[in-house]
Amino acid sequence: MADVTAHDPRDLSGEHDAEPAPRLPRPDLASDPGHQVHKAALAAELFDLPAEVVRVAHYRIHRRLGQGSMGTVYLADDDRLGRQVALKLLHEEQHQPRLHREAHALARLSHPNIVQVFEVGSTGGREFVAMEYVPGRTLHAWLRDNPRPRPWRQVLAMLLDAGRGLQAVHAAGLVHRDFKPSNVLLGEDGRARVLDFGLARSFADGDDARADGPLGEQPLTALTQTGIVVGTPAYMALEQFRDHVYDARGDQFSFCVTLFEALHGVRPYDGPTIADLYRALERGRPIDPPAGSRVPAWLHAAVVRGLARDPGARWPSMAALLAELGRDRDGARRRWIAGTLVGASALVLGLLAPLAQQHRHQRACEAAADAELAELWGPEDRAAFLRKRGITAAQPLGPELALLDHQLDFEAEAWRDRRVEACVRPPSRVSEAPWLQGQMQRCFDAARRDLETDLAVAGELPSSRQLHHFFYLPRPERCLDPGHLTATTWSDDPAVQRHEQVVRAQLLRAEQAAAADDLATAESRFTAAVAAASAGETALALAGREGLARGRFAAGHRRRAWQALEEAFTAAAAASVKIPAYGLGATDLQILLGAAGGAPRQSHLALLENREALPGRNLLEHVRRASFASQESPLWRNEPLGVGSDLARLLLTPYAVTAEAWLELGDYELAEDAARHALALTAAHSRRPAVTLDLAIVLARTYVGLGLADRAEEALVAARTLLRGTSDPAAHNRRGWLQLAFVELRLARGDRDGAARELAELEDMSKESSDLDDRFAPALAHVRGRLLAASDDRGGAARELARAREGLAGSHGLARLRLADVLLDEARLALAEGRYPDAEAHLREALREREALVGPDHVSQLTTVALLGLTHHALGDLAAARDDLARARDLLDARLAAARAREAWPDSLPRALAQLERAPDHGWAFRPVRTDSEMRDRELHRLAALLDANP
Repeated sequence: MADVTAHDPRDLSGEHDAEPAPRLPRPDLASDPGHQVHKAALAAELFDLPAEVVRVAHYRIHRRLGQGSMGTVYLADDDRLGRQVALKLLHEEQHQPRLHREAHALARLSHPNIVQVFEVGSTGGREFVAMEYVPGRTLHAWLRDNPRPRPWRQVLAMLLDAGRGLQAVHAAGLVHRDFKPSNVLLGEDGRARVLDFGLARSFADGDDARADGPLGEQPLTALTQTGIVVGTPAYMALEQFRDHVYDARGDQFSFCVTLFEALHGVRPYDGPTIADLYRALERGRPIDPPAGSRVPAWLHAAVVRGLARDPGARWPSMAALLAELGRDRDGARRRWIAGTLVGASALVLGLLAPLAQQHRHQRACEAAADAELAELWGPEDRAAFLRKRGITAAQPLGPELALLDHQLDFEAEAWRDRRVEACVRPPSRVSEAPWLQGQMQRCFDAARRDLETDLAVAGELPSSRQLHHFFYLPRPERCLDPGHLTATTWSDDPAVQRHEQVVRAQLLRAEQAAAADDLATAESRFTAAVAAASAGETALALAGREGLARGRFAAGHRRRAWQALEEAFTAAAAASVKIPAYGLGATDLQILLGAAGGAPRQSHLALLENREALPGRNLLEHVRRASFASQESPLWRNEPLGVGSDLARLLLTPYAVTAEAWLELGDYELAEDAARHALALTAAHSRRPAVTLDLAIVLARTYVGLGLADRAEEALVAARTLLRGTSDPAAHNRRGWLQLAFVELRLARGDRDGAARELAELEDMSKESSDLDDRFAPALAHVRGRLLAASDDRGGAARELARAREGLAGSHGLARLRLADVLLDEARLALAEGRYPDAEAHLREALREREALVGPDHVSQLTTVALLGLTHHALGDLAAARDDLARARDLLDARLAAARAREAWPDSLPRALAQLERAPDHGWAFRPVRTDSEMRDRELHRLAALLDANP
């Protein structure tokens, strides 16, 4: 189904935006069977006439059963065979191949644990498939209906049924590729059946389904902060994310994720974002079962084997896994019990009394927790929340509101479940210490207040707006941790408690403004929250400062962003706590980009929650991890979302920072690839001009580095057009960097006069740009020096390059690589003047800086090593020159090999563009760069020629 999400034209504070809401396509109600049935029933009631029969081919429609990603399912009567069927009608023509694939896949299968297909056909231009009608509910609904995990034997029986259906799928030579709780139907007859084969593939198809796999097909919005995923990613194996490999072992992994979740109430791999989920899968270590789990060790071990990161380490087949799960381990125990039952009857009767007492205690705990929760989020509260948004029994939830409603329910249920667990089985240390019992009560009371604030802020949102992020979530599971209870202080003063929730609400409203790209409102709200936070509200103040820094980075106010982060770092270190970092890694990537001055801040990554400390000063591996750019392919090449989804919008800023990071590292092919893919996403998010501008500048500078001046010109001209057509302040804060990119382009073309004209225009905006970003003044001095050197003003060039070097002397992060670039140009100037010892000194210093930051084998060393070889040759040290040449050739070979490997990566760009109504005419060169085998670096050619002439 092609989901259409209605975006409210107002921001999250309720204020109106200047531009009108996008126009949505009108539904064709006349051809919608559900609408026709409703209309016929209404006419019959109003005019006392027999209801008109609504037909699709020879099927009479009764009512709608549900709606999926590609069609709507109706309950219908088959007039020819006199039976009820589930009739699926296609929404759009683009899903016809998938409908036929589902029908044909099901037609090859006949198994009691698989929904049977009867017919596939077409009528009135609409495709349909008639399937077995199974009254019942999905496994997802069955699990959610119970507030606590169901007994493991009951869960295992249901999943064994579903597993047999999946085994039959594999036996027929098919792979399901989308197994999850919502695709398992539990019939009223007690039998589980697997359904939804729209993504099924034959083992022999040889189709990796990148164009319509589950991540591209469904409009995923995100893993929410509660850990709930909307769609398939939470059930996918690592090889499906990374390599788009879909086979029976992937189905086995999805089955084991489902079984783990059903047994324990949590997923084995999870996280607040898609990125965190991917990290968890890469680590390959499922979480431990929750405290108090009664799942036997043998069952847990069998499931964990099926969750192995390496497909080869899983069970050989579903048949082997089901055999292990279905083994009768209780037979001997039952025989032993039968032989001793008579003699032990008195003992059994004696044990029944405490068991009954324990059962009564649990019911009392559940009743108390339910009563507490009902005060906040009872049926009446939920109904009022929905009525405010125009939702009634006759008006179903839309996808955005359904997500929010589900999110709120999950939060409420999480608090209730942990409250019951603490009441029934408190941790041993807590049950033994009265003071800890009091702390646990205070903790749950605080989490309940947090939940109340979350619900209140959610209720303020415009009717069609989902809550983009549920930050600052109450974490009731911490109330079961004796360490947390010992280290935390909660106030019993009602005034203090109310004040804390006021600050918390301010932070939540600030996040909503930031999610709506109203950065000015977000900054004012974050600032107010930080100012209002008292000395005892350290965690909330830290969250506010991190949000403030994140917003300032997005607005282009890097100096002030660093100020906010520095204050957060100082406070976090003093309080020995972590800073909650949000935004899909955008904050730590900004730290990696660094600044021109100030204390080195790479070590501060250890103060960010859920982040690893930076190993030494080598930034390369950390950038690779933060941007998910592995040898197999980076995150943007495996786009797990629809281009118009909220998650795509959230990923734009991290993608822009990632592309800039690779550019600064000198890895031009990777920077170009990241920028191109991210620019494709911006077409669906026209209200993000600042991010689009960042990406365009990165793309242009990348093309300059690759020697593709014409493409760089296209990107910069399009960016200048964009800037002139927008009033966005954040975009205009980039205009100095855009103008600087024009100067660099003119220099690359050898157009000194053009560079001088662009530079003269840049002077008028230099102070403003320098006030915004401390990297700008050294960058400007650097480009002035290059222009003066090209104009044969070597003295002026030396002065400007020295000024740039001094401005970068205190730089850190990837900004320090600019210092190495300045040293490189100083070496070129010394070579031109015949000052070979000075050139060697500058080159060795540049090499030391680069090696300290990215290691000795990174591609960015290539030009430096080649120039050092020329210098050694000029100094008469031919042995050293030959060593430099050999090293340069190795670096070039590695660079070309990496570029060739990237050409085999899966490309999500055509799919991303296909999701748009038309390919946008941005002026960006979406044509990928192809790397040929010819060496690009002129210095290396020149060095080779010199050495050949002087053996």
